[in-house]
Amino acid sequence: MSDDAVSKNKAKPDTVIFHSGSSTVKAPYHPGETLLDTARRVGVPIATSCELGDCGTCMVELLKGTVHMDNNNALSPEDVNAGCVLACQGIPEGKRCEIRID
Repeated sequence: MSDDAVSKNKAKPDTVIFHSGSSTVKAPYHPGETLLDTARRVGVPIATSCELGDCGTCMVELLKGTVHMDNNNALSPEDVNAGCVLACQGIPEGKRCEIRID
């Protein structure tokens, strides 16, 4: 994955799929929402602290799709290349978005 794991593709998904433990939640995506916004709207818990892209508390794994992060002061390039994104900054792009929350 590139440093923008993150792509500049302008298509938006209709649904974001969250995997956490043994549960899966499919959430309708509203354009402009971050992954954290979408998760909160449908009751999927994601740990947070600063919500500014500085702490890394909301790090999740991008399983499918692309996500653009406006601010990332917490993840290393290696983290991003491994598929990690910040839910508080992650804006889904492309037609599909699946996330794993640990």
